[in-house]
Amino acid sequence: MADLRAHENHIPVYQQTVDQVLADLQTEGRQGLHEAEASARLERYGRNELTPEKPTPGWRMLRYNQQRSVKGQKSLKPSLSTSTG
Repeated sequence: MADLRAHENHIPVYQQTVDQVLADLQTEGRQGLHEAEASARLERYGRNELTPEKPTPGWRMLRYNQQRSVKGQKSLKPSLSTSTG
């Protein structure tokens, strides 16, 4: 079974033809895998899904927004003092 590169020529999958990818994965384009082969690959490689990112905790978003607000206020102070004074 291939990872993301062909074994022989080391061409990334997205640069290969469909026929090259199918040959590397040892499958048919129209028929797909037989039930037994699909089960064996599922057992060996697991489900074909991504792990979702953990959400950013609320306290971290609040802290980030406060820091941005303070930086914005600091950058405004010189322009405010020159325009009022």
